[in-house]
Amino acid sequence: MRKRRVISMLAAVSVAAYTLLGCSGGGGQAADSQASGTQAQTEAGSEESGSQAPASSGKTVLRMSVNMTHTGKEIMTEVMEDILKDYPNVELQIEETAQDSYVSKMAMDVSTDNVADLIQYWRPDSTTHGCPKYIENGSFADISELLESDTFKDMFTDDAVANCTVDGKLYAIPAEFSFIMFLANKEILDDCGLKVPETWDELLASMDVLKEHGYIPWGVSTKAYASAWERPLGYVFTRHCTFFGENGVLNLFGGKSHFTDENAMKACEDLARLVGGNCAVDSMTLDDSQATAKYMNTGQACYFINGSYGLPHLSDEVKEKLVAIRFPEIPGAAGDTGKIQDKSLTAVYYASAKAWEDPLKKEIITKFFEKVSGPDIAARKFLETGSLTPVRDMELSEDNADRVFLESKALADDSEQILWFLSTGDPNKRDSFYSFYTELWLGDITGEEFARRCEELFCEQ
Repeated sequence: MRKRRVISMLAAVSVAAYTLLGCSGGGGQAADSQASGTQAQTEAGSEESGSQAPASSGKTVLRMSVNMTHTGKEIMTEVMEDILKDYPNVELQIEETAQDSYVSKMAMDVSTDNVADLIQYWRPDSTTHGCPKYIENGSFADISELLESDTFKDMFTDDAVANCTVDGKLYAIPAEFSFIMFLANKEILDDCGLKVPETWDELLASMDVLKEHGYIPWGVSTKAYASAWERPLGYVFTRHCTFFGENGVLNLFGGKSHFTDENAMKACEDLARLVGGNCAVDSMTLDDSQATAKYMNTGQACYFINGSYGLPHLSDEVKEKLVAIRFPEIPGAAGDTGKIQDKSLTAVYYASAKAWEDPLKKEIITKFFEKVSGPDIAARKFLETGSLTPVRDMELSEDNADRVFLESKALADDSEQILWFLSTGDPNKRDSFYSFYTELWLGDITGEEFARRCEELFCEQ
């Protein structure tokens, strides 16, 4: 197999691209397109600024864009390479971009009408990553027809399909999903004479008792852009305000509702009671993995709350002491009741509108969607990376998964879905929000003050 290595450099964006030549069978047509880079280098030397890796004479270039931190990128590449063995006249160019540059790369590709043919990216509702805009302007293809085929119509879970659908049209294929695990160290609770909390009052009461016995209630990072510490907020606000309602969580943090609302005020106050002063004093200096290692794995903290992607950071020893719990209902709260769980897609695949209009590329991309989502690849991805593919027929047991993971997943599968509370918010306001959200966790501001600052940030123009 011939290989071509391409490195493209953008202002504030670095893209490592690899051109891989399909081996045997099939056919294709020539393509002539430009990459978004300003400089390209191959193993043999340098090329003109602004050009993508050139295809061999008469070859079609199929561009695949991927986040460098995507856990399934190697498997994704292998799947496409295997498909292209039947298409010798097609060359695969992989554009691999660092996560902190990927949003910029995508924006530049869209603005220059240079979107890759196959894109691994964030889910359609993520305004932070520009996805609704790219769907609206036609950069991503409407692939709804796939759901009419026997292969795809019952392949994915309902939540996954819903997360990939906009205005009744399917725009993405689910790649990976995660769910929030709320875990308690039962050994610590036993040492404090506490039962595993099942009610709001029991959960709140445990905070002071844990501290009285020298434990830290929450083993989380309160550093900006950490994942774990955001989750209690989503649960508390959903209980008080609903998630999707007119005055719900998404509208509140999207600037379409007000924190002066009675239910929003109660949510702020209850959140302060739950988390204020209940984390480690140095939690704002640690990221999620560091906080887990320092406080959960050493038995100093009781509660772990983070996505299933955080499980590998927990030691085997502490996993044996952890039990999965639900976030309880709050008595008198006017929002959502019953079983709720923060669970969502963390990666999806898009086809560009241009590629979908090309019969050859559409055929190849459809085969990729089918194979990468199949049960064999889904099982392999989980075993090798711990990443879940939201397919219906994936079998998990204690033979291939941790007990506490299976307990948490059972709770998630049996719950109504809620999402990240900043999903539709203005990404430019996140830094300001995190600065005073840290203060709330450290106990430096009250729930009332938190509500006032949220109102000023998200609602006042």
